[in-house]
Amino acid sequence: MPDTYYLTRLLKIFRVRGTLAASDPVGKSEDTLSVVPRPRAEPKPPPEPVRTMAEAMAEGYQGIPNVYLTRRVKAASRPWHFWPLYLILFSQWPLALNLFIFLVHRKWAAVHGLAMIWFAGFGLIVALMLVAADTTWSFVTDRSTVFDDVLADSPEYSSVIAWLRQYLRYRVQLLPSAFGAISGPIYLFLVRNQLDHVVAIAFPSYVLVSWTSFVGGNDLYWLWVATGLPKRFSQASNLLLRWQDPASTPGLRLLADAYGAAALFLLAGVISISVLGFVIPRVLVAPGASSVVKLDPSYKNP
Repeated sequence: MPDTYYLTRLLKIFRVRGTLAASDPVGKSEDTLSVVPRPRAEPKPPPEPVRTMAEAMAEGYQGIPNVYLTRRVKAASRPWHFWPLYLILFSQWPLALNLFIFLVHRKWAAVHGLAMIWFAGFGLIVALMLVAADTTWSFVTDRSTVFDDVLADSPEYSSVIAWLRQYLRYRVQLLPSAFGAISGPIYLFLVRNQLDHVVAIAFPSYVLVSWTSFVGGNDLYWLWVATGLPKRFSQASNLLLRWQDPASTPGLRLLADAYGAAALFLLAGVISISVLGFVIPRVLVAPGASSVVKLDPSYKNP
């Protein structure tokens, strides 16, 4: 009899605790110690493999820093047609930093000589490099299906895609940009004494050079990578070309047009740097134009 009594009591206790656990699945009730395990999250399915050149090129919209920054500015522009103005303002953030430092502590800012002109000029060059990256990449990506037409029957089709994707990796791309962002200010520090009579050098100047070198490093990286694509095409077999005129094949024509667009932007960049570095100082600091920019001979940059 006693054994049956205690057994009945134990069954009632477990029944009550099971009822409390069902009404309080989180286990917050003080009357129960039961814990209901949380369901495991289902693992995300792996991303689908990239099978075409068009898909690989489309990854550049998110994978290339200069293209990504430009497209972000475009997306945030209101109204959209004013995106060039917003991009110029975005590129001029070192100038805004220089003005802010000037208001806080004048000696830490670069304001003497052609400093403000150089800040504005290099900001425009950065905007030009961002536009060049986005325009050239979009021009090729929007038409990149013609690359797939050329490589459709080639056994090296997948290897060409893998070659392009390895250069789209962030770590690989950021190496030249980081090198430019570090080496640019170092070079400016080494030549600062030669520039003091033309432009003031201060902390914002190093930030400006680092920013310009970072953007320029990514552009130069892709100019170098782009030269390897024709080599990959030439090493592939069973290419689908126009037999009567292979050079007029749309895929090969697109390569030539892309190099032409990149060359035009490169020419515009060289002219801009030449004007900013040689023409403007010669005009504004010339003896006959001393009234335009008057430099203090006794000025010594802090």
